Amino acid sequence: SNLKKYIDENIEFDIIGPVYRSNDYASHGYFDDLKNNNVETNIFNNQNLIKTHWIVGCTMFINLNKFENKKLFDENFFLFFEEFDLCRRVLKKGGKIYASNKLYVKHLGHKGSAVVDPKYEKESKFLRSWHWMWSSFYYYEKNFSYFYAIKCMYGKFLRSLIKMIYYRIFYDSEKFTMYYGRVCGIWNRFIGKKSWYRLKIS
Repeated sequence: SNLKKYIDENIEFDIIGPVYRSNDYASHGYFDDLKNNNVETNIFNNQNLIKTHWIVGCTMFINLNKFENKKLFDENFFLFFEEFDLCRRVLKKGGKIYASNKLYVKHLGHKGSAVVDPKYEKESKFLRSWHWMWSSFYYYEKNFSYFYAIKCMYGKFLRSLIKMIYYRIFYDSEKFTMYYGRVCGIWNRFIGKKSWYRLKIS
């Protein structure tokens, strides 16, 4: 009924997102480089809408009339950062993104089928680490520049490499797997490879 209200009242929007009842995750926020642009801190009267820069991709109410050919996400992304990239593109064309205090969801987080199966715990950590870093690099590269991505990611690469070696020496296979995934993800994007890694589940 609250979603219908935004349609019936002809609210001009590109994306509306919900808020979470808990503080475990941020449901929306602002890009640091755009903090002085496109933001209104007030809540729109009678609409409970806060103008924001990005909405977490687990739940999005999208006005498809605002998108040519109904093309939304950059399919080069896998698992992470595709919603930030989408929201940044919406803002660049002058679009409107809101979070609604009338829409609530419970974001479970980290509850994919492979994640909750103990048999695939290590592989899932590697997968998530790999794609978090690959997508981070690609996001910076696409929206700023390749060299900006290197500037943002080289510290994470070095720290992850050192920790990977450390946990290999001290036989902590779980943490080794996580940092190995991070190193591999950054390296693969650094040399220009696509987001190719997928979890093989038998």
